[in-house]
Amino acid sequence: MSRMRRSLVIVTVLFAALACRQPVTRPGEYLIDFTLEDQFGRTTTQADLAGAVSLVVVADRAARDQATAWGAEARNRWADALANQRLVLLRIAHLGPYPKALKPIVKGQLPKDPSQPVLMDWSGAFASAYELEGGNVLVLVFDAEGTLIGKRSGAEPASESGRALLEQVARAHLS
Repeated sequence: MSRMRRSLVIVTVLFAALACRQPVTRPGEYLIDFTLEDQFGRTTTQADLAGAVSLVVVADRAARDQATAWGAEARNRWADALANQRLVLLRIAHLGPYPKALKPIVKGQLPKDPSQPVLMDWSGAFASAYELEGGNVLVLVFDAEGTLIGKRSGAEPASESGRALLEQVARAHLS
């Protein structure tokens, strides 16, 4: 086979392969694949959230009070949905800038109550995928299929945009 013909065959095969491939979802449109550990050594993965609406609260150290406020608001509003796992609340500490050697110190600063786990994201995967702005809390709502249906940065639960996001959670987990 001539060099020209071989090149044409290769290009044709490549175009055919690209045309048949499944669309690739971008991080941020769907819940990213993750495995994170909390301060008690328990592991949570993306698969653990299957079939439930997920309220994901990501914060760095500067926004931990905002993250605590979102967790408290969710527990106050939807205790039953959280108890029967129609709604899952994930608090995620963005620890990407810190060396893993600080893990014992960081764990000591997280809540001691086992009912308030905080997942430790040492790689910064959530901050990167969903564009966390340093010093602000990032609140994400995923439906039961893992599709991102709501996102707010820097909002308090009592603010107008915070209340709008809470309504999205209510609609998603009550439907």
